[in-house]
Amino acid sequence: MHSVNRVQVRQSPYLDVFHTHYNTRLTIDSGATGNMLRASAAKRMGIEIKSSSQSAHQADGSSPLKVIGEVHTNFTRDGRELHFEGLVVETLDVDILAGIPFMEKNDISIRPAKRQVILGNNTVYTYGSVQNTSEHHTVRRAHVLRAPAQFTTIWPGDFLEMQLPSDICSTDDTFAIEPRLESHVSSMHAGKDSNVWPPPNLITSVAGRIRIPNLTQEPHSLRRNEHFCQIRSTYVPECISDAVESTENIDKINHPRLTNHSESVKIDPDNLLSQELKVKFRDTVKNFDDVFRPIFQGIQWCRRSISS
Repeated sequence: MHSVNRVQVRQSPYLDVFHTHYNTRLTIDSGATGNMLRASAAKRMGIEIKSSSQSAHQADGSSPLKVIGEVHTNFTRDGRELHFEGLVVETLDVDILAGIPFMEKNDISIRPAKRQVILGNNTVYTYGSVQNTSEHHTVRRAHVLRAPAQFTTIWPGDFLEMQLPSDICSTDDTFAIEPRLESHVSSMHAGKDSNVWPPPNLITSVAGRIRIPNLTQEPHSLRRNEHFCQIRSTYVPECISDAVESTENIDKINHPRLTNHSESVKIDPDNLLSQELKVKFRDTVKNFDDVFRPIFQGIQWCRRSISS
């Protein structure tokens, strides 16, 4: 018999980028003759869709795609703008498909053997999962982020871009962000909780940077070098045995095993007796605690006698 090898499948090259404060992924396809953007992704990021008379087909060359319109916009990564022109289609298996026109326009090449995307300025980005050698500690540090060195105002709909410390962000990752409440003590005392910014949320970095949007209806001002928020790295726990054990322990605490079988006996449920009589009844029941065993010993003795 001849062994049959499985056909290998590899992840497509991609670039994680920003569009305003949204982070998204450009899937690079060197075999695509055009660029395409999924309609739902365009609406989510607020990209203007213009009418288009062009058509698009799937890779088989015959199955048509429903074209909604076209877009002309820019994405950014690590301070570099990437121009994108493409058709907006109703259905697409990725948010953004960047084909040959995108690669030519932005001078981008790929090296699949090394899982590298090479930008025109010789910047090399490694795509795909990266093995993190650092261990997940039980106590995870929170990193405080400071405002810029000058007084800054973030207007509604605008965002603040921050460079993350290199010791917590070697690759694109997801972080938990929360405000530093001591910076908002006066607002909280005044009952203005809406002034607490940024609100707790999950945020994804791109090239070691995050963009914190102001999605409120009010501008937020930051004093120079103000400690206005903190972030923590996030991860998916590899084992849930500790959580299961903790749940079992809590269940034992909430439902302790009865030390006396007679404790399950209700004394005067209608509350007709005096407290003195209730105490006497309770003491009597405790003295005959064995009677209230789930399996009465007298029955076991009778069974043994009959069987013998």
